[in-house]
Parts: sequence; structure tokens; C-alpha cells
Amino acid sequence: MRWTILLLLLPLSLSAVAGNRALVKYRQHVMEASHDHMKAIGSLVLDGVPLRGQLPGHIHAIETFAKELPALFPRGSEGGDAERMIWWRWPDFKARAHKTAQAAAALDTAAVAGDEGRMHKAYYALLDSCKSCHHDYRQEP
Repeated sequence: MRWTILLLLLPLSLSAVAGNRALVKYRQHVMEASHDHMKAIGSLVLDGVPLRGQLPGHIHAIETFAKELPALFPRGSEGGDAERMIWWRWPDFKARAHKTAQAAAALDTAAVAGDEGRMHKAYYALLDSCKSCHHDYRQEP
């Protein structure tokens, strides 16, 4: 009887493992994309790349990413570069994601105003917000 139950549950367990791996891989792709958006923002804001019309798209991508970040880390999705502390300190992790979204919104406000000084300051605040979370919640590869 026990073996029958175990054999019946085995496909469910294997399916959960495969689903977890797929989610972790997806999360890694999204994190890489957000990193690329930050590099693009830096090129536009700091390096003077003359394509400022593309700035709002990159900023909004980061803001949306930050708002949806906690959904990429459901319980049971440990793996990849994610530190287990994410789930142990869940309220702090969610608060940091919210802070990152707010920092992206502040950068957007500065960009709309065309205020170079505020844009630089807001960019570095956004970057610091990202780095702060990575410092505590990302394993070094």
C-alpha cells in the first residue's frame, strides 16, 4: 500500500521539481533583463547617448519589474542565485522591492521634468536600491 501511494505521488513530485527549475530559470532571465535596462538607463542618463526618447520605456520596465518582483519568489522556489533569507525576511524583501519601484518612479519624474541633476541623483538612488537588495538577498555566483 505504501509503495502504491509513493508511486502515485512520484509524478507530482517530479512535476513540481521541473516547474521549480523553470520558474528559477525564468526569474534569472527577468533579472538579467532588468540589469540590461539599468545599463541602458545609465547610458542615456550618464553617458549622454542621444536617444532620450527611449528612457521612459527603460524606466517603466524597471518600475514594473520592481512592483512584480515578489511574485517571482513564491515559497518553494528556492534556487539559482536567490539567498534563502528572502523567504525568512519576506516583509523586508517586499519592502525593498517597493522602495525600488518608488526610486524608478522618482527617476521618471526627474526625466519628465528634464532636470539633469535630479536625473543623476535619482539614477544613483535607484542603483543603490538594486544593489542593497542584491547585497542581502543574492548569492554570489
